[in-house]
Amino acid sequence: MLKKTKYFLKLSIFLNLIFLMAVSFWLFKKINYSFARTAQSTPPQQAQSPRRNAYQTNYYYSKMEEFKNLPTSKEDIILLGDSLTDQGEWQELLKNINVKNRGISGDTTDGVLNRLDQIIAGQPKKIFILIGANDFWWEKKSIDKLLQNYKLILDTLKQKAPNVKVYVQSLLPVNNTNFDVALDNSTLSEFNQQLEQIVKDYPYQYINLYPHFLNKENQLSLQYTTDGVHLSVPGYLVWKNQIEKYINE
Repeated sequence: MLKKTKYFLKLSIFLNLIFLMAVSFWLFKKINYSFARTAQSTPPQQAQSPRRNAYQTNYYYSKMEEFKNLPTSKEDIILLGDSLTDQGEWQELLKNINVKNRGISGDTTDGVLNRLDQIIAGQPKKIFILIGANDFWWEKKSIDKLLQNYKLILDTLKQKAPNVKVYVQSLLPVNNTNFDVALDNSTLSEFNQQLEQIVKDYPYQYINLYPHFLNKENQLSLQYTTDGVHLSVPGYLVWKNQIEKYINE
């Protein structure tokens, strides 16, 4: 009887060991598979390298497809830009049904150039442009390169949409005192000054938004931002107040 008990005890231990080895092997394969999938789906990190053609995202192309299928009118007032424009509820803010939001988060001047024909296809009444922060942030463009792209945008509008009123808005300041923001206001301010001079060569209106958002430390005021770059509701109200007269003229 004692021998049988020892036999079954040894057999039980053996079977448990086999079971544990099988489970361990299964977990090992599962973990390796998960790491392999992650490695395939996640691009290598390049923290210091600029992103080329940063505008080319799924969101950009889905918004372009959406815009392509929306109706157009010669009474349209287009707000064209990146996330700052995209996130604004402009029809409600401006109380004007002709206002169309054509901002795309993550867009750049290259992205605007790529979709400019779509924007002017319906020959809108007015176009308000604010674009360029992502060129500096994600693509590390120089001021000169960014100004070259602006000239291409304005030349295209002048040639292909001569009757459209165009309003070029300055870039907004950022707050990198209270937030980790990879932009510098000295660069943004210098760019705005040069952009204003360029706009003088065209029959267009320059709107200097920049100073209206500054605090005493020459940073984007905390009351106007959610993260040092994007705007809070009070920030959009400031912006609205600066362009409203041009919307309605």
